[in-house]
Amino acid sequence: MSFRLKIIFMTTALIAILFSIGGVVLVDTTFQASLEKEEQAAVDNNELILKMAQLVGEDLDWYSETDLVSVLTNLCAQASIDCLQLTCEEEKIYSYPNAKILEEYGNDVTEVEENSVFVTYFCTEQGEKYLQTTTRFSLNGKIYYLDMGRSLVDIYHIREEQIEVFQKIFLVLAFAGLLFSWLFASVLTRSLRKLTKASKEIGSGNLAYRSGVKGEDEIGALAIEFDKMAEKLENNITLLKENAEQKEMFMGAFTHEMKTPMTSIIGYADLLRSQKLSEEDQEDALQYIFSEAKRLENMSLKMLDLFVADKKEIVMKECSPGELTRYVAKHLQNSYQESDVTIVVSAEQGICRLEPDLFQTLLINLWDNAKKSMENGGTIYVDVRVKDSTCFLMVKDSGKGIPPEAIKHLTEAFYRVDKARARKKGSAGLGLALCEKIVSLHQGSMHFESQEGIGTQVMVILNGGLDEELEK
Repeated sequence: MSFRLKIIFMTTALIAILFSIGGVVLVDTTFQASLEKEEQAAVDNNELILKMAQLVGEDLDWYSETDLVSVLTNLCAQASIDCLQLTCEEEKIYSYPNAKILEEYGNDVTEVEENSVFVTYFCTEQGEKYLQTTTRFSLNGKIYYLDMGRSLVDIYHIREEQIEVFQKIFLVLAFAGLLFSWLFASVLTRSLRKLTKASKEIGSGNLAYRSGVKGEDEIGALAIEFDKMAEKLENNITLLKENAEQKEMFMGAFTHEMKTPMTSIIGYADLLRSQKLSEEDQEDALQYIFSEAKRLENMSLKMLDLFVADKKEIVMKECSPGELTRYVAKHLQNSYQESDVTIVVSAEQGICRLEPDLFQTLLINLWDNAKKSMENGGTIYVDVRVKDSTCFLMVKDSGKGIPPEAIKHLTEAFYRVDKARARKKGSAGLGLALCEKIVSLHQGSMHFESQEGIGTQVMVILNGGLDEELEK
């Protein structure tokens, strides 16, 4: 059974039970009040007759039963008495019309205190209810019993009418309660239905679906947390898909990069093995085999560095990024000059926490990438600043620049802006991917700005030292 139906049935049942209890109490209270009223009226009539009979006997020197009967006759004509009977020593002295009812169905009450009223009830064979009052009094040495009966048919008839009206009202209110419960349950469970639909949509693969439930109650808070969870799930699934796609592209590019030099090496090696070549051709073949092997070696080393940088835990050391930069530039200057490339370093003094080897690897790869963008030589400008234990590194070249659509792909493994030129220069497209890993290990960021025909600028921020100081 659904939660909405449970609410409908429970609310309707509660309304029915409460209304039934209230109706029964109301009808019964009204009925009891009517009975008490009739009982009091009967007692009052009986006491009135008793007092008048006593006055007759006290105020008059003469007294006869005829006088008493005359008094009773006058009183019966004025009071609501359905049947009356006066007896003395089991002898019937006077009876009012319908006194046979008292004789046939009335209660025989003899043990009653003198000058008091005793109240009882009886029922005829036809089911009619009567109220009976019995009074005992004495006059001139004789004991008299006065029995009076009042019909309760009207009272019971009114109660039956009230019950009938109550039943009709109950049916109307039960239907109204059922309708109200349905509306109430629909409003109350609307948010739950939206959440259920959202869970089904997300379960079926529609990760972008949201419940859209608003509210400040518990269900509203649950819906908000549910939507947050769905958003995180969508982001995680999207990230997993992107990672899977990147891995697939990585494997495809890696296979392609391995296949091309291996095919060339095998081909030239087979040529040298199977045929006699001139010294010049042999030297060309050996040179090609050597260059392709070096390219494979370079690619494998880059892959190893990429794997190690991604897996190992680095240890930060206090060092001067400016001195490290000048040290690397000094040792690379000669090899860069062969390609007519000049490195200009501007580095201020300052200490921060870095991993020295990874920082040098970062510099070498950024400069190597800049060098490859300058086919006819140029200048690489390097600026190093330290502020609040954070290292700011800027590398700018005067190369051919990068197309805007290619900037967001620069740090992807095996991605190359100019594939023909990069393969010719022995590049596998792993340098900037390794740089991104190194920057990530230093809790930093790397940003590229480039204009085609003017050059490229790389801005790197390394926060490794700053984070450790904050932790302390």
